[in-house]
Amino acid sequence: MSLTWDEYKKIVPEEFVSLKAHRFFSRACEAGIILAPGAGAAWTVGPGYSKGSLTYFCERACKLLGLNCGSQTYWAPFEDMFGESSRTFRSRKHNLDESQRQEDLKDKIDAFFESLEAPEIRTVLDLLALLEDELNFISK
Repeated sequence: MSLTWDEYKKIVPEEFVSLKAHRFFSRACEAGIILAPGAGAAWTVGPGYSKGSLTYFCERACKLLGLNCGSQTYWAPFEDMFGESSRTFRSRKHNLDESQRQEDLKDKIDAFFESLEAPEIRTVLDLLALLEDELNFISK
């Protein structure tokens, strides 16, 4: 994803306006899981991924970005970002196809999230996101 910080802030919900979220979504785009919008379009699922895998991705992203409301997934910012209703997300979550293809996609998404666990500083944006995390932790 080659969106500048200013471009990024204009096309994401308020809950995702942070360096950590920008870094996360940039890496998800690089991995091909999601695609940044073109002019006026919504974010979309990457080629080779299903809508069901998008739901799984959003659920994992919610936890990573600290948007959980107890045991519930906070769908609102993902609804805005991907142009989907929470009913659609919830329906997909409960009806995920258990085919081998779906399991393979979940494995790919799990591998992506595991790659984020060991912070890798590749760019200034990565460093700023890590510093932001540390400052937020200290201020709590």
